[in-house]
Amino acid sequence: MTDTAQKSKAISVYALFGVTIVLTLIPVMAAGFSSLILAITLIIVTYKMRGEKDAAHKTLDESHASYILRSIAGVSILMTITLGLGIVYLLGNIDYAAFEPCAQNLASLGTDPADISNAAVMQLAAPCIDGFIAANKAVLIKSMLITALLPLLYIGWRFVYGVSRALKKQRIDNPYKWI
Repeated sequence: MTDTAQKSKAISVYALFGVTIVLTLIPVMAAGFSSLILAITLIIVTYKMRGEKDAAHKTLDESHASYILRSIAGVSILMTITLGLGIVYLLGNIDYAAFEPCAQNLASLGTDPADISNAAVMQLAAPCIDGFIAANKAVLIKSMLITALLPLLYIGWRFVYGVSRALKKQRIDNPYKWI
């Protein structure tokens, strides 16, 4: 395969990678589901493109496929860690006082899940939601930043670096590096 064909193949996979990243950031269920399907497709395509794991990755498309797979693994590990840190921060700093009036009403529904409808829960919780969010706005934002900022920076850096190398028809020297 020529360098131009390999470049086109690598750029196509990066395009799929970029669309997957963008769809992940859209807070709509259909976009999230589409992102999941594209991510699975991306993993399958890059595994096929990479070939054998122990190969020398001498071709452009093989090195970029390995780099993308390592990027996905790295961001997954990083997201797991930052999600845990964000939850610990959130649970340690959240103020439940604004939700207490509604919590009393919710407790009156009982404890049997078969007797509790989602509509009843939403109806009883609705008056307190705005006050709860307003009282905890700073904590919620900080928790979101703890959870999302590092993974976004990491995947953004890996994506831009990989695309720039592919556009120049350059291999990734060490596709298994984490950074």
